[in-house]
Amino acid sequence: MILFYDGSCGLCHRWVRFILKHDQDSRFSFAQLQGSTAKKYIHASFRQSLISVALFHNQRLYIYSSAVVRILWWLGGRWKVLGWLIFLIPFPIRDFGYLVVSQMRYRIFGKLDQCSLPSPTHRKQFLD
Repeated sequence: MILFYDGSCGLCHRWVRFILKHDQDSRFSFAQLQGSTAKKYIHASFRQSLISVALFHNQRLYIYSSAVVRILWWLGGRWKVLGWLIFLIPFPIRDFGYLVVSQMRYRIFGKLDQCSLPSPTHRKQFLD
């Protein structure tokens, strides 16, 4: 499972750290949307339109709120319950909320000049 994220987004970096903290089985790998791994898995024209995060799993790409819901499901425990609660929100409303937050993410959480390095423990989970 590969989580693609915006390498310059403060919110995305917090989301990656959150997943690393709660992913007990190290199921997730991580790659920046701007990196070479994303170029291999996501067509260029589509990659340009993606914002913040996308999840690639079983040859399928999940975007927007669908990616967030599936990540929460795979984290398990209380996060799985939260994922189901979010999933119950009608799809167009979920995605609208996701897009509103993603459009404001730089203003609220800042834009990073460079990606922070993962800890040695988690370094193997980062693909670029």
